[in-house]
Amino acid sequence: MEASNVMPTTTYGRKITVLCIDGGGIRDIIPASILSFLEHKLLELDGEDARIADYFDVIAGTSSGGLMPAMLTAPDENGRPLFKGEDISPFCVKHDPMIFPQSNYKRMTMKMNGLMRPKYNGKFFENFNDLIRSRRKLGLIGIISFWEIEGFTRL
Repeated sequence: MEASNVMPTTTYGRKITVLCIDGGGIRDIIPASILSFLEHKLLELDGEDARIADYFDVIAGTSSGGLMPAMLTAPDENGRPLFKGEDISPFCVKHDPMIFPQSNYKRMTMKMNGLMRPKYNGKFFENFNDLIRSRRKLGLIGIISFWEIEGFTRL
């Protein structure tokens, strides 16, 4: 019997497709624009109902890039994605001040405090589910905020 260096999968040979979205890029404009472009191409190939969520088994992201998977996979009343890729950029532009509050004083203190605790407090993320979904249940979709990182707690 020959040894195999291929790891067995839990999907019995089926590939698992993963989309990981990095946050940032001029406050999310770059990843949001790429997602919009990708979905536009998918619409051309597969018709007007094609959504990014249809093509991936797992969609995840870091920082504000975690908001995008929640938007792309949040279901409407028919179980289809509630938001389109093109909805992400306007959402980010509109809500960026709440996600990343900035003032001259805040910028200066965040640089100093960033050495001792998380840069942003995450208050926006606490209300994100209500903001995008009103009273609908998200199921497996959610935003995970880390309030305690390496012993530093939220203020």
